[in-house]
Amino acid sequence: MTRRLASLAAVAVALTLISAAPALATTVVPVSDTDLAAQATAIVLGRVTTIQSHLDSGRGQIFTDITLAVDEVLAGPALPVSVTIRQPGGRAGGYEMWIEGSPEFIIGERVLVFLRVARDGTLRVLHLYQGKFSVMVDPLTGRDVAIRITGAGVRVLPPLRPGAAPPPKDTHELDDLRRTIRALRGPAPPPAQAAPLETAPTIGSAVVEQHDAFVFNGTTPARWFEPDSGQPVTMFLNSSGEPAAATQGFDQVRQAMAAWSNDPQSNFRYADGGFTSAAGFRFDGVNAVSWNDPDDVMAPPSNCSGVLGMGGFFRSTTESRDVNGTTFYRILEGDVVINNGWEGCGFYESFLNFAEVLTHELGHVLGLGHTSDTTATMYAAAHFDGRGASIKADDIAGLRYIYPIPALTLAFASPTSGATVSGPVTVSLTGSGGTGPYSFNVRLDGTTIGSSASFPWNTTATADGAHTLSATLTDSAGRTASASISVTVANSSPPPPPPGGTLLVAITQPSNGATVSGVPWAVMWVDGQSGSSNTFTLTLAGQTMGTTTTASRGPISMPYDTRTVANGSQPLTATVRDATGNTGSATITVNVNNAGAPPSITASFTNPPAGAMVSGMVTVGMAVSGSTAASRTFQLSVDGTVVSTQTVAGTTASYAWNTTSVGNGSRTLSLSVTDSNGGSSATVTRTVSVQNAGPLTASITTPANGATVAGTVTITVAASGGTTPFTYAFSIDGTQATVGTSSSYAWNSTSVADGAHTLGVIVTDNAGGSVTRSVNVTVSNASPPPPPPPTGTLKVYITSPSSGAAVSGTNWVTLWLSGASGSSNTYTLSVGGQTVATSTTSSTGPVSMPWSTFAAADGPQTLTASARDATGNTGAASIPITVANNGAPPPPPPPLGASFTSPASGATVSGMVTVGMSASGGTAPYTYTLTIDGGQAASGASASYSWSTTDVADGAHTLGLTVTDAAGRTASAARTVTVANAGPPPPGGTLKVYITSPTSGATVSGTVWVNIWIEGAVSGNRVFTLRAGGTTVISTTDSGVHVTLPWNTPGTPNGATTLTATVQDASGNSGSAAIPVTVGN
Repeated sequence: MTRRLASLAAVAVALTLISAAPALATTVVPVSDTDLAAQATAIVLGRVTTIQSHLDSGRGQIFTDITLAVDEVLAGPALPVSVTIRQPGGRAGGYEMWIEGSPEFIIGERVLVFLRVARDGTLRVLHLYQGKFSVMVDPLTGRDVAIRITGAGVRVLPPLRPGAAPPPKDTHELDDLRRTIRALRGPAPPPAQAAPLETAPTIGSAVVEQHDAFVFNGTTPARWFEPDSGQPVTMFLNSSGEPAAATQGFDQVRQAMAAWSNDPQSNFRYADGGFTSAAGFRFDGVNAVSWNDPDDVMAPPSNCSGVLGMGGFFRSTTESRDVNGTTFYRILEGDVVINNGWEGCGFYESFLNFAEVLTHELGHVLGLGHTSDTTATMYAAAHFDGRGASIKADDIAGLRYIYPIPALTLAFASPTSGATVSGPVTVSLTGSGGTGPYSFNVRLDGTTIGSSASFPWNTTATADGAHTLSATLTDSAGRTASASISVTVANSSPPPPPPGGTLLVAITQPSNGATVSGVPWAVMWVDGQSGSSNTFTLTLAGQTMGTTTTASRGPISMPYDTRTVANGSQPLTATVRDATGNTGSATITVNVNNAGAPPSITASFTNPPAGAMVSGMVTVGMAVSGSTAASRTFQLSVDGTVVSTQTVAGTTASYAWNTTSVGNGSRTLSLSVTDSNGGSSATVTRTVSVQNAGPLTASITTPANGATVAGTVTITVAASGGTTPFTYAFSIDGTQATVGTSSSYAWNSTSVADGAHTLGVIVTDNAGGSVTRSVNVTVSNASPPPPPPPTGTLKVYITSPSSGAAVSGTNWVTLWLSGASGSSNTYTLSVGGQTVATSTTSSTGPVSMPWSTFAAADGPQTLTASARDATGNTGAASIPITVANNGAPPPPPPPLGASFTSPASGATVSGMVTVGMSASGGTAPYTYTLTIDGGQAASGASASYSWSTTDVADGAHTLGLTVTDAAGRTASAARTVTVANAGPPPPGGTLKVYITSPTSGATVSGTVWVNIWIEGAVSGNRVFTLRAGGTTVISTTDSGVHVTLPWNTPGTPNGATTLTATVQDASGNSGSAAIPVTVGN
C-alpha cells in the first residue's frame, strides 16, 4: 500500500517543430490501484481503432483523439461501443507537443484505461500514464495481464528508498484488477449499442492528422541562444498567483531562478520580468509561470497525491548551434504551470520543498534532463531534505556544459611575432571571452613594462638583438590567459631625429589610417626628454588643435576638432618641447569624414521573398545596414500585431513564424529597427500570402480493396492537403517497388505468385508529413476469373458492349436498371475486380459510362456493373470481354470537370440535406472533397453527402467541391445556399420516437446520457438530433434503433427546459419526441 504524502508532481513538456526533443520529466507519487478505481469516472477495457491529432492554432496547442472499441465497461455509466479519449499532445501542422509521462497508444493495442471527465467535457486518462495499462497474454500462463509502463522521463517522488529508481513496469493479472475494481465500484453495465461517443468538442483548426501511434521519442537536446550574446532568459509570473493564497509561490520561483543564475562559470541567467496575464502552455511569446492549470491538462489531486505542475519549452528545428561538440536546437519559449487543488497539503505549504521542485522544473526549462547522480537536484526522484532552491555539483556541471563561459583568449595585435623593431613601438593586445573587466601585465624578457592593452615601448632602451614580449590577461573571475611573441630590436643605426629636434614622440591613438569625425581624442607619448616641463602641441592639417604643458611623458590625451578641416586624408602631428629646449614630433595620417550626420540605417527582409506564398513554420529573416551602434533592436509585426522583439549585437535577426496563427490570405510583415547609437531607426514592410493546406490525406483509388487482378495492374493514389509536392513510395507485400513523384505505378502482377498480396504506399509531403495506405488484392494469372453471378434484389443489364466482344480505346458501357426505389441510383463499373467508373443519377437507363480500356491488360477480362438505389437495395451483372489494345498508349482524357447536382444554387435548405456531387472528364475513379464554409466535411469516393444543416447557424453558407481524378488532376466548384432552421419540428412525424431516460419532469445536472429509441424507420442510416430548449446539443448518424447520446447540461441555463429528440431515416421520414426536464447545476 503506497503511503500518502503531501507531494508535488511536475510534468515537463516539450512543444516543438516535428523532430526529436530533449527527454524531460513528469514527477509523480505512485497512485494505488484502489485510488485509481475510486477516482475514475469510467473504467474501460477496449482496443485502439483510430488516432487523430488536431492543432488548436488559436492557443498554440495540440490535442489527440484516441478512439477505443469498447469490449467491457468495468465501472461508470453505460458507454457506447466506441468512445474517444482526448489527450494533450501529438503531432499536427508541422508541430509536436508532448507531455512526458503521457499514456502512449498504438492502433490495434488492447488497453485498460481509467478515465476522468475534463473541464471541457472530454474524457482523459486519469493521472497520465498511471491510468493506462496495456493488456496482453502472458505466454507462460496463457492468462491476460495488464502492464503499466513507467517512462524514462518520469520523476517519482517518495516513498522510494534513497537512491532507488522507479520500476520500469508494473504488471497485474487482469482478473485481479477486475476483482479490485468491482469490489470497490460494483458491477457495471455493458456498452450501449450506439454511435461513437462525441467526447471532444470541435477544435478551431482545419489541421487534422491521422497517426498509427500516440508516442514520442525525444533525444536531441535544446538550449536558449540568448545567453551567448549576454542576454538573460526573462520569466514572467502570472499575476493571479495561487488562487487560495494570492502571492504564494512568487518568492520560490524567484529563488529557483536565482539558483540557476548565480554560477560565475556559466553564461546563463534568468531574469524576473514581473507579472503577466499569460497562462498555460501556449506558444504565445511569453515565458510564464502560472497557477490553477487554465487548460485542465492535469487531473486534480486526491489525498494529496497526483500531479502538481508542468515545466518545459517550445523549440525550433530551423536554428541550431554547436556547443562543446554537441548540436543544440534553439529554445523559443518556456513555461511552467502549477495545478490547482493542493490547499491544505503539508508539502504544498512547505516552501523549501516547493522551491526544490520549482528549481528542478526550471532546470528542464533551460534544457537539462535527468542525471544519475542521486544527490543532484536534477535527479529523477525528489529529495525533500531542506535543500530548497539550490543546485549541486552535478547540476552545475550540466549547466556549465550547456552554457559555458567563452574561453578566455589573449593575443598580440602589434608588433607581430618575429618582427624587427626600432625606436618607439606601440604594443597592442586583444582579449576576449571570460568575464570582464580585464587586467593586463606585459613583460619584456620577464620584466614588467606595461599594464594596459595598448602603450608605447621605447626600444632604444633595450639592447639590439632577440627579445621576448609576454603578456597575461586576468578576468574578474580570476581566470587567466597568456601570450608571447619574439621580436628583434635593431637600433644600431638609429633613425634620424624628427625634424626640428631629438626627442622621440609617438601617437598611439588614433591608429595610422583611421577614419575620424567630430571631436575625437588623441593620445601622445614622449621619450628622451630632460627636465620636468614638456609642452605637447597637436596639429591637424597644419591647424593647431591644442597645447598643454606637463611633467608627464605620457600618455597625454588631447581633443581635436576634425570639423575645422576638409574631409579626406589629413596629417595629424604631435610636437613636444622639453624644459631644455629639445624637440621632437611624430605624424600619422587620418581620414577625416564629416559629410554630415552619420549615415541613416536601412532595414530589410531577407526572407521570405516579397509576395511569396508561405505555410507552416517560416523563418523571417531581418537585417539592417548602415548601423555602427553596439546593438540593434528588431521589432517584427504581423498585420500590426507585434510578434517578436529582439536586441542583438549583430546586424541580422530571425524569427520562427507560425503561419497557422493567422488566416489564409494576404498578410503584411512590418519591421522596425532601432540602434543604440542615438536611437536611429528604420522601417520596412513586406506582403506575403499565407496558404496553409488541410492535413495530408491519401487513398489507393485503384485497384479496389479485395479486388482480383491479373496482368499489368495500375496502382493509382489520390493525395490532397499537406504541402506539395508529394513523394509516393509503392510497395508490394512490404517490399518497396518504386519511389518518386508519380501518383501511379504499373505493376506486373505476373512477378508474384497467384494468391493474396498487399499493395502499399507511403505518401510524403514537402513538409515531412506522411500517411500510409494499403489494399489487399488477389492475383489470378492462371486464367481470368469467371463472371460472378448477379447479386442483390435489383436487376442490372449490360446492353453494350455485347458479351464476348473485343474492346479497345475508350469504350462506352450502356446500363439499365429495374426494380429501383427512390430518385438516386449509384452505378459502379469494374473490370477484373478494379473499379473503373462511378456515376450517381436518378435515371434507370440507358446510363452510359466511359471506360478507358488501356487501364486493363490485353486479353480476357470480366466487365461487372453494380447498382445501389436510394434505399440501399443492390444488384449486379457481368459479361466476359476481350481487351485488345496491342499495347497502344491511351489517348489523353477529356478535361476534368466538377459540379453540384443538389441542392440548387441559392436554394433555402433546412434539416438533413443531400448534397449531390458530379465529375466529368479526367480519369476515373474520382475523389470528392466537400467543404462547408471552408471546413472539410467529407472526402472519398461517394458522390453524395447527408448534411445536417442544424450544425450551422441560419443564413448564407458556401459549399465547396474539389474533385481529384485517378491521375491527380483537380477541378473545383462552389455553390451558395441559405440555411433556415427556425427551430425543431413539432413532436410527431411518421416515425415513432421515444426518450426513455431521463424521465419526464426529471431534474438533471452534469453530463446526462439520453436514451433514444425509434420505430417505423426504413433500413439504412438514421440521423439522431438532440436539442435542449431549441438549441442543438448533439447530432449523430447511426443505423440502429437505439442510441445513447451525452448531454453536457452546464451548457444549458438552469431552470425548466424541453428536451427534444428528432430522427430522420434514409428515405426522409422523420419523427420526434419531447419531454420537460429541469436543469439544476
